[in-house]
Amino acid sequence: MLKYILCLILCLLAGMLLPTLTLAEDWPEFRGPTSQGIFTENNLPTTWSTTKNVIWKAAIPGEGWSSPIVVDGRMYLTTAIEQGSSDTPHT
Repeated sequence: MLKYILCLILCLLAGMLLPTLTLAEDWPEFRGPTSQGIFTENNLPTTWSTTKNVIWKAAIPGEGWSSPIVVDGRMYLTTAIEQGSSDTPHT
């Protein structure tokens, strides 16, 4: 009986915590979902460099000035490369 109660408590806790882990906002357009540039996540870094507060990096060929967007945990960027360039875009 005790195992059943502990399992039930753990399932309830997991059910309460899981939605908070998946609430990161999508950023589907320039300046965010409300076009106001407001992000409601907490404890974000306010400084960074090439090594500080960086989780990952990716070399992106070409040049681009558009705003990155984030949808369903994926980031999308646009870039332009010269026709016939040896650089190949990442997919």
